Amino acid sequence: MKFSLLVVLFGVGAVLLVVGASVVLLIILARAIFLGTRIGALRVMLRAPDSRQWQRGYARYGRYHLAWAKLFSLKMRPDLLLPRQKVKLVVQPQNEQLGGAVLVTLVYHDKEYELLMSQGDYTGLVSWVDSAPPGELRY
Repeated sequence: MKFSLLVVLFGVGAVLLVVGASVVLLIILARAIFLGTRIGALRVMLRAPDSRQWQRGYARYGRYHLAWAKLFSLKMRPDLLLPRQKVKLVVQPQNEQLGGAVLVTLVYHDKEYELLMSQGDYTGLVSWVDSAPPGELRY
């Protein structure tokens, strides 16, 4: 009797674990789809200062900030906010190994954030920087 009760409890626990993991996975996927389909969202890979690893994510231009969020995360807020007024844009020379992608460095508080994006997204970034009100342009 005790053994069968233990098997039932283990089975219920396993089912709850699978259901919980599925819900978390669905939330992560829904967030990724939501970020990717927003107007103004662009796919960008980011390498943070003192990091050798590239992270996939989405960037979005705002009036005052460039917001970047990891592709797969539970956070609802951006992982990085770079103020438009205080960011300096540095374009790296075109590299054939990047396959048409553009490597851009954004300098903020003496920290260099590298962004890897498509040519079209790069054009949008430059346009966003250039459209800053007078006195805000810094590249």
